[in-house]
Amino acid sequence: MFGDKVLIIDENSINRRLAALLCERLGFSPLSAANGQEALHKLSTNRVAAVFVDMGIPQTSESIRLVHDLS
Repeated sequence: MFGDKVLIIDENSINRRLAALLCERLGFSPLSAANGQEALHKLSTNRVAAVFVDMGIPQTSESIRLVHDLS
């Protein structure tokens, strides 16, 4: 499990960085995206163990629904 990639989706760069630091301390390799479109690209090119989402971002909830439907 250690070294697994996780994806952090948040439009706020400070929140993304803070979440990434916490994930690194837990032994994960964080990836980050500022919006749903960027998240879809990261998910299409990386296998991740978990996704942390700020559902208030425009496009994100719809993009995540799309990913869920595809899996």
